Amino acid sequence: MLTAIADDGHLLSAHVHGVGPTILVVPPGGGDANSWSTVAEHLADAHRVVVMNRRIYEPDAVITLPHTMSREVSDIAAVTRASGAPVIGVGHSSGATALLCAAAEHPNLFSELVLYEPPVPTTSLIGGAAG
Repeated sequence: MLTAIADDGHLLSAHVHGVGPTILVVPPGGGDANSWSTVAEHLADAHRVVVMNRRIYEPDAVITLPHTMSREVSDIAAVTRASGAPVIGVGHSSGATALLCAAAEHPNLFSELVLYEPPVPTTSLIGGAAG
């Protein structure tokens, strides 16, 4: 288990698997660090895989509203620093969007990014006619 202190004093946690170059995983909404445990175990043969618990999805979460993207970015940065930046960042769904925002604000913390199904807002149709 890895822990980090957020800038507001909240204790953040992450599960750690394996040794080697560090991959930081930011899970999707609704998923805690356990949601990536099977993938982390496969990657752990050649990497140190740090799967963070996002504060609003961690077990027994007490959610303080409003929860903002700025808060997500700050939390990701804190866990990344505790993990030994720079890291390879992997984000899934809303975790990918939060990771992308964190990398834009703190580019020195990441050597590479892998973004899986990031929801990206659009202002126009992305396929087919509106029905």
